[in-house]
Amino acid sequence: MTSFVSGEGGYTTEGILGHAWLSSAAPSGTVKMLRGVNPSIGDHALMNPNYLISGYNQEIFSNYAYPRFNKAEELLTLQGSAIQVKSNLVAGGTVWELWWNGKQFIDHKDYGREMQSSLNLGNGALPTEGGDKWSDSNPFYMHGSPIIEAYNNGATQITSAVPLEWFNDSFNTSGNQHELVIYKDFKLGKKLKLDQALNLGNYNYLNSQIITYETNFYTPTDLTNVHIEVPTTYLPTEFSRFFEIDASKSNLNDGLTEVFLNVNESKQSPKPLAGGIAIATNNLNYAMGIYINVNMVESQDVGSNYYFRNWKFENTSKWSAGRYGTITSGNHTYKSYVIVGTLDNVRVAMRTLYLNGY
Repeated sequence: MTSFVSGEGGYTTEGILGHAWLSSAAPSGTVKMLRGVNPSIGDHALMNPNYLISGYNQEIFSNYAYPRFNKAEELLTLQGSAIQVKSNLVAGGTVWELWWNGKQFIDHKDYGREMQSSLNLGNGALPTEGGDKWSDSNPFYMHGSPIIEAYNNGATQITSAVPLEWFNDSFNTSGNQHELVIYKDFKLGKKLKLDQALNLGNYNYLNSQIITYETNFYTPTDLTNVHIEVPTTYLPTEFSRFFEIDASKSNLNDGLTEVFLNVNESKQSPKPLAGGIAIATNNLNYAMGIYINVNMVESQDVGSNYYFRNWKFENTSKWSAGRYGTITSGNHTYKSYVIVGTLDNVRVAMRTLYLNGY
């Protein structure tokens, strides 16, 4: 039996399992703790709103804790006219699957992949939106970031999570993979919109292939010399060709540069006036890229320095849009555009976004 009372019901007290919050101190993402009781056999089981057991009556405690899901996936689906997005609430609401034209673009072997945001605090600490580093070799050992909110509103999806430390065994007190390190006062999440009526003139047909992606981050204190990915995406290895795209170039061919990487190599791209990077399949029929008007966002986000980087690993490919600098206390929003389609779709969309002031 899990209890807040020593020796409850005549049970012998064996030890402390953990420390719950009082309601006045409970951080975001916590809920009241539940205990289930099966009156026919006298069994007790700790539960939560995401994990209820049939045949057990509920006892609600006044203490708060982070709820778990008891599974590796709980997907929230957003369907657009051309794109389908599935976010995993077990993994902090990160984008777990993204479908276009019959192709699934996202690699989700562990909770640090997906399409998500993460931070590098400069001391080796890596808070992630999705969770820690333990992979799907045993899903019951995977630890996803606690979800704060997750819902769809029309063609918009909003999620928010309390980030976990990626290298939890390096920062906890025991080196144990099951002892989590949580940044309880941070909030890290997204707002994504499908089928936005962006003014693209003759290229309005590309609206269905553009995701307006806002990274949302809250910190209670100032952070200096930190990186935040806004966002990053991991793709299957069939996405094997890497590109830099400068959307300010009037000639699309001049604005497209292929980057050749060896395994376990990455390359930071020259910062364009506007544009980004993309990764495509070998035949270029499927590609995903990210576009940011760098000068525009830097003028609004004082003290920031945006960058793009492609990565090639043995078992995954990655692009990231990052921001480096000081992040003051409070709420912050970083806006980008994620584009899927053929490689030509991606670069034409980036050029069109630039010409129309995005």
